[in-house]
Amino acid sequence: MNTEKDARSGGANTGRTLSNATTCLGRVVRLQVAMKIDQVVQDLPRIAAAGALKVLTLSYSGPYAYHTVDPIEKIAELNNAKPRDDNQLIKALAHFRHLKNQELDFVGKAAALSAAAVVGVFSWPTAEKTIWVAKMLWNWSFFTSCFALISSAQQRLLRRLPGPEDDDLVFPDEQVQIALNLLLQPVLKVPDGGKERGRRVSRRMLYVWQNPTMLMSYSWVMFIAGYALHILTPVFDPSLGEVSAKVAIVTLCGCALVVLNFFFCAGVCQLRLQPGKGHGASADSWLPGGHSGHPTA
Repeated sequence: MNTEKDARSGGANTGRTLSNATTCLGRVVRLQVAMKIDQVVQDLPRIAAAGALKVLTLSYSGPYAYHTVDPIEKIAELNNAKPRDDNQLIKALAHFRHLKNQELDFVGKAAALSAAAVVGVFSWPTAEKTIWVAKMLWNWSFFTSCFALISSAQQRLLRRLPGPEDDDLVFPDEQVQIALNLLLQPVLKVPDGGKERGRRVSRRMLYVWQNPTMLMSYSWVMFIAGYALHILTPVFDPSLGEVSAKVAIVTLCGCALVVLNFFFCAGVCQLRLQPGKGHGASADSWLPGGHSGHPTA
């Protein structure tokens, strides 16, 4: 009898132990799931920003990485290295200048060709019957190509960067700091004025440097999209070829955005070239909506 009671008691204890273990395991699983969900929610803005960036740069992702992102990230890495090799940093700045000269030369020619193509299209007699969307796209294409031409004349910025023959003697530290201000965020200090932290890539300057290529690329995308709609003219109702007042206003608003984009880039460059903008309480704090994260994050 005692043996039977002991067996029953042992079985009950085992059951309670298994039940407790199952309950604990369930709590752990629920906690892990909650933590995963919380992490995903926190990462949503970063994921959305990265996705939007990929979509916006889809038409020029290769040049964007090769001519802008990769060399600027390399410069930031060399600048934050301990100890910093000034000669290597100056060589990286000179290489960036060389890449930008090549890029801007191509952008100028491609943007001029795009603008000429739009002017030629509007001279076609059949363009009068083209659907209004195509005409709007062509107008936007003309504006973006013109401002790509204007923006590609960034020689005043490139002159602040060292040439291939410069070294740390020809290009002193003061000029190096001015050059870095055109690529990196202002120096970030801790609140009590302690040790300076490494400088990260400035999203605003990243946008400014890639702006001419972006405008040129968009101008060709809009031109080709408009041309595709022009070919499909027989498919659409002839009344869609008329440009109403609302369409004209929408077209003008799109052109105004291109103009505002130009003044934004010009303002950022002007502020970066002002003395005393190399330090700040927070990254890009002297500009509205500063970011302190990685540009591609």
